[in-house]
Amino acid sequence: MSRTRIVGGKITEIIHGDYNIYSASDIIFNSEKSVIPNGKQGIVIGNKVEKITSKDNSNDEENNKPEYIVEFKHTPSYDGEFGFDWMRGNWLTGDCVEGLEELKKIYTPFQVNLKHYQTQKPYGDYYVPWLIMFPNHKEKIGKEVQLLVTAPMEYQDSSLLNSTEDEEFSLKTSNSSLRVEPSKLNINDCLSGAVITIYCDSPLKNDETITAIASNGAIVGKINVMKNSHYQELIINIHIVNVYIIDNPNFNKSIIETEVNSIGGLQIIEDYLNKRSLNQALIQVKFQYNKGNTYDVGIKQKDLLSINEGKNPKTNKKSEKYAPFIDILIDKNNFVLDKRKVIDLFSLLFKEKYKEVLNTRSIILHLTSLLSKAGGISSICPLDERNSVIFKTNLSHLFSYAHEIGHVLGLPHTFLNEGKNYQQLAREAEIYARKRKEIADKIRNFIKHAINMRSPNIDKIKSENEAEFIEAETQGKKWEIIARDYRKIQKYDIYKFRQKKTSNIMDYDLNDQKFFNKYQIDIMQSEAKKYYAKK
Repeated sequence: MSRTRIVGGKITEIIHGDYNIYSASDIIFNSEKSVIPNGKQGIVIGNKVEKITSKDNSNDEENNKPEYIVEFKHTPSYDGEFGFDWMRGNWLTGDCVEGLEELKKIYTPFQVNLKHYQTQKPYGDYYVPWLIMFPNHKEKIGKEVQLLVTAPMEYQDSSLLNSTEDEEFSLKTSNSSLRVEPSKLNINDCLSGAVITIYCDSPLKNDETITAIASNGAIVGKINVMKNSHYQELIINIHIVNVYIIDNPNFNKSIIETEVNSIGGLQIIEDYLNKRSLNQALIQVKFQYNKGNTYDVGIKQKDLLSINEGKNPKTNKKSEKYAPFIDILIDKNNFVLDKRKVIDLFSLLFKEKYKEVLNTRSIILHLTSLLSKAGGISSICPLDERNSVIFKTNLSHLFSYAHEIGHVLGLPHTFLNEGKNYQQLAREAEIYARKRKEIADKIRNFIKHAINMRSPNIDKIKSENEAEFIEAETQGKKWEIIARDYRKIQKYDIYKFRQKKTSNIMDYDLNDQKFFNKYQIDIMQSEAKKYYAKK
């Protein structure tokens, strides 16, 4: 007796116990493709256990060994329209001078077991680049997110090079809100670089990945995609202020306007910040005006000269308020300012004229026709110091605006600074805070002693010492905050590179400042939310 069963589809049997088949004759398996026995503990043939596993088993290291690698780069037309950060080769070979081992971890490396076909040098760590983009990015920025995918031939396995079959890999996203087009690429198309477009259809609540997977299941490349669901918490108002000398044609308001208009005007600067620089950190800015015009702080020439002598320009008399600005003019004829004193002076002049702005969460950007030995200046400490200055020489230099605002948002330079480091500055601030506190305590104890002794002049003693006590206590608290913030900035300042070797906006190569790095983006977002972004 025989039986034939024809099934047009698939048969699946699930057995919760043993499954025994017995035949008095041969048992024959035939297949148009493969016969695949799987056993977690092996396959028993006779009384011997053979370690035979499925060719399609995704956990089989040999079958999933990469035969090539693909790398992701920005396209030649990239102009800062989205955030993209990767481990540069020159950083690994000496241009990162501090913090390299910690920096490596940011790019979540994994080992690639491939060797250079000529030198046999191992590929080693694959450093995963970071992509930072808005949901529906093109609607926000006006440009699509496009990357170049390359497959370096020197790291292709010989079996692949000798194969006559085309090899394709897939680009798989960890979140359905992310899409890549095309989602499959032929390896040969990537030899000279293939362009992919990445879409984010809705906000990402977590960091996600795009993984390149070869036909054999091997991971051959990857991109980290930063979460972006918080982008609406990163909108910052920036008050635009013109600071100039009213009665000197070489330093009046028209000088500022001419320089700014030479690059297209304030709208071009705002667009640059929103679409080619700060947007890399998901930050958007809105320029704020005074009834449609810039906030104006015009100074008469004689008043600036009075301030230079520590005098109040309104009374032309010595003033404690203006004493810090003695010798602020390091060149009186050309109105070159000491950059160390500029922010405090411009901040004071702005506060006196526009008190209503003081209680807003915003950055104040001073554009000035005056000069300094620097192109711009921003105080990084305390971390809530929101004033930034662009001097005449750099008013038409777009990168300077992002550079100075980067300082306001907590970013140090990428290179080693000459002189004191932030640890030294923190110690000095702590010493100064302690001394001011000791003065305040001394005055407090003196007044307390007079009260206990029932001094008949207690009111006079209080009035004579009250101002000094308040000043000492205020300064003590101020310097405690500065010391705390210097400690925090010290933690931000752990990665250092050779100057002009990064293409970073916080570097000093005025012809090549295009990128923010992932670690900087984390800092900027944190500081923006804490101090400046609208709530």
